Order: sequence, then C-alpha cells, then structure tokens
Amino acid sequence: MRLWLRLNDRTVPLAQIGPDRIILRDVESVPVGAAELMMSVDGRERRWSVDVGQSDPMSRTVPIRLLDEADALRRVP
Repeated sequence: MRLWLRLNDRTVPLAQIGPDRIILRDVESVPVGAAELMMSVDGRERRWSVDVGQSDPMSRTVPIRLLDEADALRRVP
C-alpha cells in the first residue's frame, strides 16, 4: 500500500490516513489549503479531495477535512 498527499506539483509521502487527519512519513511543512489524498493498493488507486488545516511544523500529524464526498471520492481504473 502507498499513501501520499499531492499539493500542486509536490507529492508528500504519508505513513497513515484517518478520517480527520494524516500522518506524514517524515516531519515537513505542509501548506494549508486544497490537496488530493491518494492511496494505491495492489495497483488500484483511490483519491480524495481534502482541505489541509493548520498544523505544527514540527509534528507529523496534519488535520484534514474531506471535501464534498459525493464529488471528491472517485475510483481510478
């Protein structure tokens, strides 16, 4: 399984995802705003549009909010 967050042209590897937060693989600054949460399992990819909240730049835990689930959740073949 691979997890990552895509912010514009930047990709940030993740250790874990949850319903209201993500845990970064490494400590790094993640800007507040719109992003795409991505998960790949056995070659199948899922994507969610999320809003990234303010976080402590020294923490790996970052709050997120799933955007309109009807529009944001989609499967990629």
